[in-house]
Amino acid sequence: MFSRFKHNSSNILNKNPLDQHFEMGRLIGSAGPGNSWRIYEAYRRSDGKEFSIFLFDKRGCDRIHRLKKKDTLSDILRKGVKELARCRHPRFLQVVHGSEECQDTLAFVSEPVIGSLANLISQEDEDKPPLSPSVHMHSAAIIDTTYTFLDIEYKYGILQIVEALAFLHTTARTQHRNICPSSILVTRKGTWKLAGLEFSERPNDTEASDLVSCPRWTSKISKSAQPELDFIAPETQTRSMASFASDMFSVGLLIATIYNRGQSPIQANHSSQTYIRLIDTFNEIIRDAIKPVPLGLQDAVLRLTSIDPRRRPTAQHMGAIQYFR
Repeated sequence: MFSRFKHNSSNILNKNPLDQHFEMGRLIGSAGPGNSWRIYEAYRRSDGKEFSIFLFDKRGCDRIHRLKKKDTLSDILRKGVKELARCRHPRFLQVVHGSEECQDTLAFVSEPVIGSLANLISQEDEDKPPLSPSVHMHSAAIIDTTYTFLDIEYKYGILQIVEALAFLHTTARTQHRNICPSSILVTRKGTWKLAGLEFSERPNDTEASDLVSCPRWTSKISKSAQPELDFIAPETQTRSMASFASDMFSVGLLIATIYNRGQSPIQANHSSQTYIRLIDTFNEIIRDAIKPVPLGLQDAVLRLTSIDPRRRPTAQHMGAIQYFR
């Protein structure tokens, strides 16, 4: 255990209260909106048990990403940890120690992970999703680029995320609103866990509809402070509305992304105008994108990514398709 921690990073954590209880090791990946969380190996000082620390370096970021007087990227990430800790379900990333912060950092502790899906599914691409700029400052900390998934791992990984959404939608009555590779963590055991609840919303219980009003993606706000544009459902960007079906559209894009070496069928390049143009020809785009997807999943992906939300299967129906039996 200690040999892996030779690139010790505890000096980054030394003013954070977590430093009293955990020893932080090497940087292994990133996650969250805009890859804002840096993920480190860690162990608990009291018993040597291994965990992962998610750390956000606040220095300069709150000034850059300020939204309103009281809203910062730190607030958004803090909310995500709080919501994640409330989701006590085996398909969600387990929070071992809730968020702690000091002037420079915000951090929390989770079960051991090897990285986010964004880190892992596009390792072979030269333009793979990068770690955040601050991560690159630590050149010795590089994720394991030798990791590859078996087909069976993809199958059960996707099913695990669908099961997480079934719980979130039916039991927690919550919309995720940012299903994308950086919201999914892969544990040391190989299981896929859902996280990334920074933008989650609960529909009003007094209304029959599950629709909620939500802001469109805009270039006027930092991309780190918004859901990932390349995974947003059309009704969210065109009508400022979201539902449980909007999450399912994102699941369809996620599946296509997994089998296209980390490239989403929607490549908007952080431009809302480009997104709208791509949606206008989306039927052609998605039919080309599903070619690498296993035959048993292709029809499901087409239904999940229907422009009409009413045609998309629910998470419960998706989990029951023949492909997963």
